[in-house]
Amino acid sequence: MKIAQLVTLGISLLWVGGAQAQTYAPFQAPGMFVTGIRSNSTTTDDVVITGTCSQQGEAALYVGSLQAVANSPVTSWTCFQPNIPNIPSQMITGSTFYGPNTPTFDSSLGAGNVRAVGTYNTGNPKNLHGMMYTGPVTGCLNNSTSCWTQLDATPLLHGDQQLENTVPHSTMGNLVVGNWNTQSKIGHAFIYDISAGTWLDINPTHSLSITAYGIWQNSDGTYTIAGGFSDLNSLGIDEGYVVDYDPNNKIQPFSNLMKYQFNNQKALVSHFDGISVNPNGGYSLTGEYQLNVKVKTIGGFFATVPRMPDGSLGQATWTAINFTYPGIKEVKLTTGNTVIDNYVLGVFNGVFVGSGRTTRSYVASVP
Repeated sequence: MKIAQLVTLGISLLWVGGAQAQTYAPFQAPGMFVTGIRSNSTTTDDVVITGTCSQQGEAALYVGSLQAVANSPVTSWTCFQPNIPNIPSQMITGSTFYGPNTPTFDSSLGAGNVRAVGTYNTGNPKNLHGMMYTGPVTGCLNNSTSCWTQLDATPLLHGDQQLENTVPHSTMGNLVVGNWNTQSKIGHAFIYDISAGTWLDINPTHSLSITAYGIWQNSDGTYTIAGGFSDLNSLGIDEGYVVDYDPNNKIQPFSNLMKYQFNNQKALVSHFDGISVNPNGGYSLTGEYQLNVKVKTIGGFFATVPRMPDGSLGQATWTAINFTYPGIKEVKLTTGNTVIDNYVLGVFNGVFVGSGRTTRSYVASVP
């Protein structure tokens, strides 16, 4: 899938195959763009959310109630200053956080701390460096360099290749997944081992271009990774994928690969952005779809994928995210950026009657 910056709104949800009631809430705080979420305790309502204070181009963290986030003011977020991350010898002009991890899933982080991955730039927004933050949710004392790690995929380059972007998308357990590319623009995916400091270039679908956006650590120590891929053929058809990864299996680390297209039908774009365990078994996923070139609208979705009795992954059940909200029109771009249980978070871009086009985040629950 070609990596693009899409914007979204999950206002009115429509079950594929039948209408169902749903709830949703646009964020009241302007300029807060959500990217990732992870539970911060044993309850779904206590969460850590990553994103960007877009007006300043700063990485941002929210810690608190999922139910309250839509009505929370900007002051309830920790917006890291433009000169953060504190990477030695780097003059940083903008940053954003992506998927976080919390002590609920990694006790070594310690209470009150968080790990978040993301990107920063040094003046050219088209060239992104990867980074990782590990420390208090409100920021490290004196913004110590010990809290920050630069994550650039230079170990994966060959010959005279020049790295253009490294985009860590999600972290859980001991791993980080994300993407990197050279000037060729073809997407490459990676797994970064935090403890060992090692990089693995991955392409379980054996496609020309691939992404790795979401990761979930299973109770048996394996991981499940989600993203999208494309062979960049004349139709431009992209598909989503989900695959298991066992870091202890050095011979065949990937298994149970499944490929998906939105609503189990041919689509121009189908891509997974986020993954979490589903309370009813299997996984909850979110992302984007576009049915064909004639339909210009890019929509978000919620999907569930079951774990079958033999350990394999089953077929997906899909829920489209569409828009009918008073005072909003011409909403043409939608992404599902992250998911927890049956809650989808993302951002939308639409024309607000009387105030013009704007972008805002949302949280929506799917029954």
